[in-house]
Amino acid sequence: MDIEELLNPVAEDENISNTSDEEIFESVQMRRQAEEMMEINGGDDGGDEGQVMEKPTRKAALTAVTTLADYIADINDPFVRKLEAVLAQFGRQTRLDVTRSMEPSYITDYFASQ
Repeated sequence: MDIEELLNPVAEDENISNTSDEEIFESVQMRRQAEEMMEINGGDDGGDEGQVMEKPTRKAALTAVTTLADYIADINDPFVRKLEAVLAQFGRQTRLDVTRSMEPSYITDYFASQ
């Protein structure tokens, strides 16, 4: 394979020859609009996917933390020690947030009043 083939692959030539100037222009305009929307929306380019990723559950996040902690447990590096501390703090903070969001209940709530 020579340099010319590396710089100008045959597959790209076929794509370009089948694309009109109008299609290229529309494609560039769509990309430009997406970049403008990204600035307005703070990072969401409003792409063609149309799918919004759901936020992981607390259980899934804590499972990921446990997996990471297990993976880095035998690595002896200062960065890893800091990561372990951050992961532990995340776990504690997550449990604290759940505790704070609970509604208090009393034993008398479970008995019918007369």
